[in-house]
Amino acid sequence: HDIVELVRKAAKDRGREVFFSYRINGGDHDFGMRVPPLKKQHPEWTHDAYAGLGYSKRHIFWNFQFKEVRDYKVKVLRELAETYDFDGISVDFARGPLSFPVGTQWLHRDLLTDFMRELRQVMLDVETKRGRPLLLAVRVSANVVGCQFDGIDIRRWAREKLADIFVLGCRSSEVELTAYRSITAGSGIKLYPCFDYVHTSDAYDYPSIELSRGIYTNWWRQGADGAYTFNCYQMDPSIAERLGANRSRAGWEA
Repeated sequence: HDIVELVRKAAKDRGREVFFSYRINGGDHDFGMRVPPLKKQHPEWTHDAYAGLGYSKRHIFWNFQFKEVRDYKVKVLRELAETYDFDGISVDFARGPLSFPVGTQWLHRDLLTDFMRELRQVMLDVETKRGRPLLLAVRVSANVVGCQFDGIDIRRWAREKLADIFVLGCRSSEVELTAYRSITAGSGIKLYPCFDYVHTSDAYDYPSIELSRGIYTNWWRQGADGAYTFNCYQMDPSIAERLGANRSRAGWEA
């Protein structure tokens, strides 16, 4: 069964636009997952961002300094775009932002911009072939300075219109909407602030619906174009109990 296509079709059957969210780095070492064969074949294309910090497990990230890594990621995203009839693809640079060894990110910002130019062209090529838009979203830091720490030249990305949507933030309820609005003025790029319901800001574990409404109303009044949720999969407690789901730290899970 192709779970991606099943979910895509189910959403389309309900009249929804469908984006595929792709974490650009780091996700393949979470929760005991095996190191991908390509990383084993080419360890020189990777870096351990948490080395020396006392972690018992290594966290091996792709190093976007290498053209081979950038080409590989473009190939993956091209395959997604050509295989599935998505309305858009969202590339997540925020959840695993370590595209380069720590301390060198801004030095290599032009390489990440080159990657985005190539990816943008791939999306445009696919949408031309199929005759309708294929939107590109990028999830970045909650603030402009954070983008610089991550090696993202967000001002250039906006000037060159390398994305249609900027998704702002990872685990913060405060994002620099005013600063991003200034950067994107006249570009047509939409701003979607994000709230993470699992990796929440301190003191906000298990955020309530009231808290969520407050956060998104605040952003809406600041001029956000839409809202983005992350890890928003908790059930209503009464539904969870009826289904026999158990309570865990991450919420109600089947």
